[in-house]
Amino acid sequence: MFLTPLKATHIARSTNWVLDAPLTYIDKDDQRWTAPAGMSTDLYSTPGVFRGFLFRARAYPEAAVIHDAGYRGLLLINDELADVTRSEADDLLRECLQDLKAPRTLIYTLYSGVRVGGFRAFRNV
Repeated sequence: MFLTPLKATHIARSTNWVLDAPLTYIDKDDQRWTAPAGMSTDLYSTPGVFRGFLFRARAYPEAAVIHDAGYRGLLLINDELADVTRSEADDLLRECLQDLKAPRTLIYTLYSGVRVGGFRAFRNV
C-alpha cells in the first residue's frame, strides 16, 4: 500500500522526473520502503520497440519509482538506506504492481523484462 502520493516534476527537455516529496510504500511484511525526495527517475525506461506495448504501464508510475530507487541504491527501508539486490528490487516492483491492481499480463511482462534486461541498469544509472 502506498502511504504517500507520487509528487514529481518533469525535467525540461528530458525523459526524467525529480521527486518533490518522498514516496513511501508498505509491503506485505509491513516494511516501509521510501524513495527519497530529490531522486531522479525516468519512470519506466523501456527499449523503443516495446514502448507502445507497455503504454499501460504509465498508469502505475509509483511502482517504477520504487523500483528505480532500488536500482540506484537510494531506497530506504524503515528510514535506513537499504542494500537491495537486483532480485529484491524486481520482486518489489512486482508486489507494487499487484498492490496497484495492474493487469496480470502487464505485471508478468514488466517483471520478465526487468529480470531479463535489468542487469544493464542496476546500480549503473
